[in-house]
Amino acid sequence: MRQRRWLELIKDYDCTINYHPGKANVVADALSRKERLNMLTMAQELSQEFEKMGIEIRTPSAPTEMIHTMTFQPELIEKIKKCQEEVMNEKMNELTGEEICTQKDNQGILRFSSRIWIPNVEELKNEILKDAHNSEFSIHPGSTKMYQDLKQNFWWPDMKKEIAQWIGKCYTCQRVKAEHQKPSGLIQPLEIPEWKWEHIAMDFIVGLPRTKSNHDAI
Repeated sequence: MRQRRWLELIKDYDCTINYHPGKANVVADALSRKERLNMLTMAQELSQEFEKMGIEIRTPSAPTEMIHTMTFQPELIEKIKKCQEEVMNEKMNELTGEEICTQKDNQGILRFSSRIWIPNVEELKNEILKDAHNSEFSIHPGSTKMYQDLKQNFWWPDMKKEIAQWIGKCYTCQRVKAEHQKPSGLIQPLEIPEWKWEHIAMDFIVGLPRTKSNHDAI
Protein backbone atom coordinates (compact mmCIF):
# COMPACT_ATOMS: atom_id res chain seq x y z
CA MET A 1 0.00 0.00 0.00
CA ARG A 2 2.86 2.37 0.75
CA GLN A 3 4.45 1.74 -2.63
CA ARG A 4 1.11 2.35 -4.32
CA ARG A 5 0.80 5.72 -2.61
CA TRP A 6 4.30 6.62 -3.79
CA LEU A 7 3.45 5.61 -7.34
CA GLU A 8 0.27 7.67 -7.26
CA LEU A 9 2.32 10.64 -6.09
CA ILE A 10 5.13 10.47 -8.66
CA LYS A 11 3.02 9.42 -11.67
CA ASP A 12 2.08 13.07 -12.22
CA TYR A 13 5.75 14.03 -12.60
CA ASP A 14 8.11 13.37 -15.49
CA CYS A 15 11.00 11.86 -13.54
CA THR A 16 13.52 9.04 -13.70
CA ILE A 17 14.59 6.98 -10.67
CA ASN A 18 18.28 6.10 -10.74
CA TYR A 19 20.08 3.92 -8.20
CA HIS A 20 23.32 5.22 -6.68
CA PRO A 21 25.50 2.77 -4.73
CA GLY A 22 26.72 3.75 -1.27
CA LYS A 23 30.22 4.72 -2.43
CA ALA A 24 28.85 7.08 -5.06
CA ASN A 25 26.08 8.55 -2.90
CA VAL A 26 28.47 10.01 -0.34
CA VAL A 27 26.22 12.66 1.23
CA ALA A 28 23.21 10.45 1.96
CA ASP A 29 25.42 7.55 3.02
CA ALA A 30 27.27 9.70 5.54
CA LEU A 31 24.00 10.87 7.13
CA SER A 32 22.78 7.29 7.55
CA ARG A 33 25.91 6.02 9.30
CA LYS A 34 26.50 6.24 13.03
CA GLU A 35 29.65 7.72 14.44
CA ARG A 36 32.18 5.03 15.28
CA LEU A 37 34.14 5.49 18.48
CA ASN A 38 37.32 3.62 19.23
CA MET A 39 37.57 1.46 22.33
CA LEU A 40 39.80 3.94 24.17
CA THR A 41 37.29 6.78 23.81
CA MET A 42 34.44 4.55 24.94
CA ALA A 43 36.45 3.36 27.96
CA GLN A 44 37.18 6.95 28.99
CA GLU A 45 33.53 7.96 28.70
CA LEU A 46 32.41 4.91 30.70
CA SER A 47 34.99 5.67 33.38
CA GLN A 48 33.65 9.22 33.73
CA GLU A 49 30.07 7.95 34.02
CA PHE A 50 31.05 5.35 36.64
CA GLU A 51 32.93 7.98 38.67
CA LYS A 52 29.73 10.03 38.85
CA MET A 53 27.97 6.96 40.26
CA GLY A 54 30.72 6.38 42.83
CA ILE A 55 31.98 3.17 41.19
CA GLU A 56 35.73 2.59 41.24
CA ILE A 57 37.35 1.50 37.96
CA ARG A 58 40.63 -0.40 38.13
CA THR A 59 42.72 -0.15 34.97
CA PRO A 60 45.13 -3.03 34.23
CA SER A 61 48.83 -2.27 34.51
CA ALA A 62 49.60 -3.50 30.99
CA PRO A 63 48.95 -0.66 28.51
CA THR A 64 48.02 -3.02 25.69
CA GLU A 65 45.11 -4.54 27.59
CA MET A 66 41.71 -2.92 27.06
CA ILE A 67 39.85 -4.90 29.71
CA HIS A 68 38.67 -3.07 32.82
CA THR A 69 37.75 -4.92 35.97
CA MET A 70 34.72 -3.78 37.92
CA THR A 71 33.89 -5.17 41.36
CA PHE A 72 30.41 -4.54 42.81
CA GLN A 73 29.82 -5.17 46.50
CA PRO A 74 26.13 -4.99 47.52
CA GLU A 75 25.72 -2.69 50.48
CA LEU A 76 22.44 -4.32 51.55
CA ILE A 77 24.09 -7.69 52.26
CA GLU A 78 26.76 -6.05 54.38
CA LYS A 79 24.09 -4.10 56.26
CA ILE A 80 22.09 -7.29 56.89
CA LYS A 81 25.19 -9.08 58.12
CA LYS A 82 26.00 -6.22 60.51
CA CYS A 83 22.44 -6.15 61.88
CA GLN A 84 22.51 -9.92 62.36
CA GLU A 85 25.65 -9.69 64.47
CA GLU A 86 24.22 -6.87 66.60
CA VAL A 87 20.95 -8.70 67.24
CA MET A 88 22.69 -11.97 68.06
CA ASN A 89 24.95 -10.21 70.58
CA GLU A 90 22.44 -7.82 72.19
CA LYS A 91 18.93 -9.24 71.72
CA MET A 92 19.48 -12.99 71.87
CA ASN A 93 16.67 -13.43 74.42
CA GLU A 94 14.08 -11.85 72.08
CA LEU A 95 14.64 -14.30 69.21
CA THR A 96 12.03 -16.92 68.29
CA GLY A 97 12.75 -20.62 68.00
CA GLU A 98 12.97 -20.46 64.22
CA GLU A 99 15.42 -17.56 64.36
CA ILE A 100 17.68 -19.44 66.76
CA CYS A 101 17.83 -22.34 64.27
CA THR A 102 19.48 -20.16 61.62
CA GLN A 103 22.90 -21.24 60.38
CA LYS A 104 25.84 -19.33 58.93
CA ASP A 105 26.97 -19.86 55.36
CA ASN A 106 30.52 -19.60 54.02
CA GLN A 107 30.18 -15.79 53.91
CA GLY A 108 29.17 -15.51 57.56
CA ILE A 109 25.51 -14.67 56.79
CA LEU A 110 22.78 -16.29 58.89
CA ARG A 111 20.24 -18.17 56.80
CA PHE A 112 16.99 -19.98 57.48
CA SER A 113 16.37 -22.79 54.97
CA SER A 114 18.79 -21.23 52.44
CA ARG A 115 17.07 -17.81 52.79
CA ILE A 116 18.75 -14.81 54.39
CA TRP A 117 17.38 -14.13 57.86
CA ILE A 118 16.32 -10.50 58.34
CA PRO A 119 16.50 -9.46 62.01
CA ASN A 120 13.75 -7.37 63.60
CA VAL A 121 15.29 -4.00 62.71
CA GLU A 122 12.70 -1.52 61.47
CA GLU A 123 15.06 0.49 59.24
CA LEU A 124 16.41 -2.64 57.56
CA LYS A 125 12.96 -4.06 56.86
CA ASN A 126 11.73 -0.74 55.52
CA GLU A 127 14.68 -0.55 53.13
CA ILE A 128 14.03 -4.06 51.78
CA LEU A 129 10.28 -3.50 51.43
CA LYS A 130 10.73 -0.10 49.83
CA ASP A 131 13.21 -1.45 47.30
CA ALA A 132 10.91 -4.37 46.44
CA HIS A 133 7.79 -2.22 46.13
CA ASN A 134 8.69 1.34 45.11
CA SER A 135 11.69 0.81 42.85
CA GLU A 136 11.53 1.45 39.10
CA PHE A 137 11.88 -2.28 38.40
CA SER A 138 9.11 -3.56 40.68
CA ILE A 139 6.28 -1.12 39.79
CA HIS A 140 4.19 -1.53 42.98
CA PRO A 141 3.32 -5.26 43.02
CA GLY A 142 0.50 -6.65 45.12
CA SER A 143 1.02 -8.33 48.49
CA THR A 144 1.00 -11.88 47.08
CA LYS A 145 3.39 -11.09 44.22
CA MET A 146 5.72 -9.13 46.50
CA TYR A 147 5.75 -11.92 49.09
CA GLN A 148 6.52 -14.55 46.45
CA ASP A 149 9.43 -12.45 45.17
CA LEU A 150 10.93 -11.65 48.57
CA LYS A 151 10.59 -15.12 50.08
CA GLN A 152 12.97 -16.52 47.48
CA ASN A 153 15.88 -14.68 49.13
CA PHE A 154 14.74 -13.35 52.53
CA TRP A 155 12.90 -14.60 55.61
CA TRP A 156 11.69 -13.21 58.93
CA PRO A 157 8.77 -14.10 61.24
CA ASP A 158 5.31 -12.89 60.13
CA MET A 159 6.81 -11.87 56.81
CA LYS A 160 3.61 -12.20 54.77
CA LYS A 161 1.58 -10.21 57.31
CA GLU A 162 4.07 -7.33 57.43
CA ILE A 163 4.25 -7.15 53.63
CA ALA A 164 0.45 -6.87 53.43
CA GLN A 165 0.50 -4.10 56.07
CA TRP A 166 3.22 -2.25 54.16
CA ILE A 167 1.25 -2.32 50.91
CA GLY A 168 -1.88 -1.22 52.79
CA LYS A 169 -0.05 2.01 53.73
CA CYS A 170 1.12 2.72 50.16
CA TYR A 171 -0.70 5.86 48.98
CA THR A 172 -0.07 5.09 45.28
CA CYS A 173 -1.59 1.61 45.55
CA GLN A 174 -4.64 2.98 47.34
CA ARG A 175 -5.26 5.54 44.61
CA VAL A 176 -5.10 3.02 41.77
CA LYS A 177 -6.85 0.23 43.63
CA ALA A 178 -9.00 -1.83 41.29
CA GLU A 179 -12.76 -1.74 41.83
CA HIS A 180 -14.23 -5.22 42.38
CA GLN A 181 -17.90 -4.19 42.56
CA LYS A 182 -20.27 -4.44 39.67
CA PRO A 183 -21.00 -1.14 37.91
CA SER A 184 -24.11 0.51 39.27
CA GLY A 185 -25.42 1.34 35.81
CA LEU A 186 -26.67 4.60 34.39
CA ILE A 187 -28.20 7.20 36.64
CA GLN A 188 -31.99 7.22 36.46
CA PRO A 189 -33.09 10.84 36.79
CA LEU A 190 -36.47 11.71 38.26
CA GLU A 191 -39.18 13.09 36.07
CA ILE A 192 -39.53 16.84 36.06
CA PRO A 193 -42.39 17.62 38.48
CA GLU A 194 -45.24 19.75 37.31
CA TRP A 195 -45.89 21.19 40.77
CA LYS A 196 -43.80 21.75 43.90
CA TRP A 197 -43.51 18.88 46.39
CA GLU A 198 -44.97 16.49 43.83
CA HIS A 199 -41.92 14.18 44.02
CA ILE A 200 -39.74 13.72 47.10
CA ALA A 201 -36.46 11.71 46.83
CA MET A 202 -34.21 10.63 49.70
CA ASP A 203 -30.74 9.10 49.73
CA PHE A 204 -29.25 7.37 52.78
CA ILE A 205 -25.56 7.12 53.68
CA VAL A 206 -25.10 4.49 56.39
CA GLY A 207 -22.22 2.83 58.18
CA LEU A 208 -20.61 6.07 59.37
CA PRO A 209 -18.77 6.42 62.71
CA ARG A 210 -21.31 6.97 65.49
CA THR A 211 -21.67 10.45 66.86
CA LYS A 212 -22.13 11.42 70.51
CA SER A 213 -25.89 11.13 70.03
CA ASN A 214 -25.45 7.57 68.67
CA HIS A 215 -26.22 8.43 65.01
CA ASP A 216 -24.41 6.62 62.17
CA ALA A 217 -26.35 7.62 59.03
CA ILE A 218 -27.15 10.68 56.95
